[in-house]
Amino acid sequence: KALHRRRLHPQKMAMEFPRVSEGRPQRIDLSARQTAVGKTRDAEPVMHGTPVSRGVIVGRARVARTLEEADAIEPGEILVVPYTDVGWAPYFVRASGLATEIGGTLSHGAVVAREYGLPAVVNLPDATRRFKTGDLLRLDGTTGELRRLPEAG
Repeated sequence: KALHRRRLHPQKMAMEFPRVSEGRPQRIDLSARQTAVGKTRDAEPVMHGTPVSRGVIVGRARVARTLEEADAIEPGEILVVPYTDVGWAPYFVRASGLATEIGGTLSHGAVVAREYGLPAVVNLPDATRRFKTGDLLRLDGTTGELRRLPEAG
C-alpha cells in the first residue's frame, strides 16, 4: 500500500480544490483555469490584496507552489506562494517581500513578515499563476498592491 500511495503522490499533489466547498469537494479543472489566466496575464498586471506588513519593494518574483521550488530563491526576490506555514520560514531570510494567495493579518506569513520587516500582501487569489518567476514586481505592503512592472529596454 505504501509503494502504491508513493507512486500516486505526485498526481494527488497536482490536484487543486476550491478554498471553500459545500458538500463534496470538486477538483478544479486547471487546464481551463490556466488558459483563462494566461489570456489576461499581460492585460492585468496588477492585483490588490490585503496589506499585512508595511513597506514597498521592487524585485524579481520567485513563484513557488512547493517548498522544493522555494529552495531556488535568490536573495532579494519577492516570494509569491499559495500560503505559508512554519516550513516556509527559512526562505523569508532571503526574500525581500512576500505575496500569498490566501491569508489574513494573523496568518503565519503575515506575522513572520512583520517580525522580519518584510513588506507583505496576502489574499491574492491565483497570484502563483498570474505571475512567473523572473517577473519584475512592485509589492506595496501599505496599499496591498502587487504589480508587474514593464522590463526596461
